[in-house]
Amino acid sequence: MLRLLQASDKRHALEETKNYTTQSLASVAYQINMLATNFLHLLDLQTVQISDMESNINHLSQVWCCVEVNCSLYHKIHMHMTTSCYSSEYPVLLV
Repeated sequence: MLRLLQASDKRHALEETKNYTTQSLASVAYQINMLATNFLHLLDLQTVQISDMESNINHLSQVWCCVEVNCSLYHKIHMHMTTSCYSSEYPVLLV
């Protein structure tokens, strides 16, 4: 502002100040745009990562379900064998 007041050609000094202001605002707008672009890219990467984690969790859930079914089946067979071995015609040797 002091430069504007001291300049002999005030109109030229004002235009020069406007140009600096415009360049500064353009630079700020560019930086904000780059920040927004990088942030959106980060969100896209996190979306892919969360999708992969969801897929892994679903897979583990299916595996766990199969393990539970197999364990349940094993216990039922084991219980049947232990309770029926004395009353069956063919004895079962339990190990």
